[in-house]
Amino acid sequence: VGAPAKVGSSRNGRDLWVSCVGTNQGRCLADRSRPTVLYTALVHAREPATVMCLVQFLRSLLSSAAAGGAEATHLLAHRKLLFVPVANPDGYAWNELHRPHGGGMKRKNGARSCTRSPDSADDGVDLNRNFGHKFGYDDVGSEASGCSEMWRGEGAFSEPESRAIRDLVQTHAPEVVLHWHGWGNDVALPFSYDWRAPISAADLETHQELGAEASARNHYGVGRAWESVGYPVNGEAGDWSYAAQGAASFTIEVGNSRDSFWPPPSRIDPIAAESVWAATYFATAAGPQLQLGSVSLATGGSAAGSAQLTLVVQANGLRAVRVGHRLCACVLRGSTLQASSGWADEAASPSASSLRRHARGLSDEAGVGQLGLGQPGVGPARCEAASVCAEVPFLRARTSAALPALSLSLPPESSDPWAELLLTWAPPAGLRRADARHEAAAAAGARTHTSASAARAAGTIAAGEGPAGEGPGRCGTAGRTGATSRTP
Repeated sequence: VGAPAKVGSSRNGRDLWVSCVGTNQGRCLADRSRPTVLYTALVHAREPATVMCLVQFLRSLLSSAAAGGAEATHLLAHRKLLFVPVANPDGYAWNELHRPHGGGMKRKNGARSCTRSPDSADDGVDLNRNFGHKFGYDDVGSEASGCSEMWRGEGAFSEPESRAIRDLVQTHAPEVVLHWHGWGNDVALPFSYDWRAPISAADLETHQELGAEASARNHYGVGRAWESVGYPVNGEAGDWSYAAQGAASFTIEVGNSRDSFWPPPSRIDPIAAESVWAATYFATAAGPQLQLGSVSLATGGSAAGSAQLTLVVQANGLRAVRVGHRLCACVLRGSTLQASSGWADEAASPSASSLRRHARGLSDEAGVGQLGLGQPGVGPARCEAASVCAEVPFLRARTSAALPALSLSLPPESSDPWAELLLTWAPPAGLRRADARHEAAAAAGARTHTSASAARAAGTIAAGEGPAGEGPGRCGTAGRTGATSRTP
């Protein structure tokens, strides 16, 4: 973790800080080659649990890397992670002064805006209504009164706190921006300002897919804000970073209705733990990410127990997957696999016991990730024949390609028409051993039946980082709206 760098001052002169996290300390902030993620918390001063979400993610990442965890080590070596833990220090200081034991309800910054009294909870600008995309679009998603909780300010980026976040995004061009807010247990996507706001089908799909993956473990709702939190927001931070900079932008609302803005101390750790996976996933998705998208089987006509096996690989991250990666397949029992054009015979692949080590991220072997397909827990632990391998083509971000078909045959006397396959993933040979070891990741298995016309299995493998010059696969420009007693 690099020393905090000052990125501006608040309305009342308090410092605004960013910390850069990665193995390249000394040049972390200056590095423009790594996929980048910006995380912010406490944009709204009465949402203190958001700070602990950011801290818990950072603590989890660093402790996992210190213990030798492959995924955490990989992210620290290949990502630039920017943390702004307190985006609204004036509002937070006001709450601390007036309600030192918690419960302060000032949400806005330190601007003087309300005629009813100076320096009250009603004073200030709502920083999440002060950004430049569709600023002041209407008086529903923001308000014109300085005493309103949703006062948008005198103009777009009128506040130094929103300008500091703007400058960070413009300077570092993050692939992903994640803002923590409270409460609601949901993940909101662009655009916020109007339910009719146009967004390209491809960009909407990207946001929906990344949001769904990020919420796979906490089961938060995912959608544009009018679908998730239930009302529109204009001048919103995520709308601007997506529309102006092409960053995949998300707002995660942590805590439930009972937690509200100031959860009891006993709930802070559980709430913070719920978003660790989401923050980790967004860091992974910011760079190259290879996924086994589908496994299809076409029966072999008159030949009983035979099928054509086709594997489709996808580049699901926001940067391209470079050439040189290989995917190898072998059978674990009974059946045979015949190479076709585009595949070559290789030596027998590693044992299935190594698959279990990879699945936990504990492998110390160089550059091998594996995925098992078939009947779980059945059959010997090692392939019965040599592997066949194919080179994965260059894949631009968010694209896919089918590998050449393989011929799969079961023995004629087989009474159980199941085939068990082990897929082995290897990064380019030019990678340094230490990098290669951490660029391999494994996924879960799936069952595949040879009598079915098609089957689907999915798993994710962290692909090798693209070389300089392979630009990020950024979103285009064009989606987010924002619930009732809570305001994002």
